[in-house]
Amino acid sequence: MCLCSYVSELRRFIEVDMYGGCGRLKCPETTAELCLDMLERRYFFYLAFENSLCVQYVTEKYWRTLRLDVVGVVLGAANYSQLVPPGVHLDIRDFRSPRHLADRLRALMTHDVDTYVAMLKRKRQLSCTPDNDDEPSVLFQTRLCRYLATTEGKTRTTDLEVSWNARVMCQTPRSFYRGVADMIAY
Repeated sequence: MCLCSYVSELRRFIEVDMYGGCGRLKCPETTAELCLDMLERRYFFYLAFENSLCVQYVTEKYWRTLRLDVVGVVLGAANYSQLVPPGVHLDIRDFRSPRHLADRLRALMTHDVDTYVAMLKRKRQLSCTPDNDDEPSVLFQTRLCRYLATTEGKTRTTDLEVSWNARVMCQTPRSFYRGVADMIAY
């Protein structure tokens, strides 16, 4: 199942501008900051679907949206709820079909605007400072910053072939998106 099929089905229920591989619209790499500014000005949501389907891998497309006033709509092999606080993104796996996702997106833009605004406020509270203690809302980058600050100059070697094996940690798009394809045939 191609993600483009999911997005095409989603477009039957809500307007979607498609950039990149699925669409005709392009945002040149040389103007990345301008594209992000445009994204924030024109859109409520940003579809951040993974190309690499590995446990704990989250695309830079998603991380980029955390500092913008848009809500990320994600799909990937990572458990996003373990990596970022709840209520800052939508995972398409939480919706039975593209139509159900479109209904939720439309609701957040119209009559459930307070929830949308709360999501943006929650995102703005995320930061990378060592002062956040161990609150549940602390973004993993905060913990990473703290770790890097306390371990500066100390090194440790890990055999990645043993601790992170791509054959175990990653899925092929064909197997991963099989469940997403089922959503289209609702």
